[in-house]
Amino acid sequence: MSKGKHDIYRLKEDQAVRESVERRHQFNLVIRETGSEDQPYLARWKVAVSRSGIVDVEKVGEGGTAKASE
Repeated sequence: MSKGKHDIYRLKEDQAVRESVERRHQFNLVIRETGSEDQPYLARWKVAVSRSGIVDVEKVGEGGTAKASE
């Protein structure tokens, strides 16, 4: 990942305040679990990372089964 620090500006008490922010990248992680069941189980997470590490992990929706059209 390339080094990326940027400044953003916001208003605080009618003054412009500069804050430094780090570039982030977001990945979709999809896991397909197959076992003794007929249908595989699917789960998905959104993972946000920066150069300093994992920033946030959020599960997207509830797990379900995949369609048999594979």
